[in-house]
Amino acid sequence: MYIYLHLGMSPSYRIEVYIIYAICLATGMKYRDKNEIIAQILESANGNRIRLTKIMYDVYLSHAITRDCLVLLIKKGLIEYLDGERTFKTTGEGMNFLRIHNSLQEFKLCIYEGLLGGASYL
Repeated sequence: MYIYLHLGMSPSYRIEVYIIYAICLATGMKYRDKNEIIAQILESANGNRIRLTKIMYDVYLSHAITRDCLVLLIKKGLIEYLDGERTFKTTGEGMNFLRIHNSLQEFKLCIYEGLLGGASYL
């Protein structure tokens, strides 16, 4: 709370930050790297035409961070912006990224479970 006061943030913003933090704790979310965030954005727009606000709520990101990530994704061709509808949609390249990301997540889980279970991969 002391930090927010020195940064000049309004009380309503502080309440919003605490609510988002509580949601993250309740849902078991942890710190995410950039690849996780990108995958969640692509998953949110997967096969759907959704607006910026919906992506923000689905992925639990601020407007500024969501906007920056979407600019990067558009430049890389992973997501497209449909100007007339003001919506976003995952491209074929984005779907490929999601497939690779999900495969890596499954692989990491298998290794993690193997290490905990005592199985040997060598």
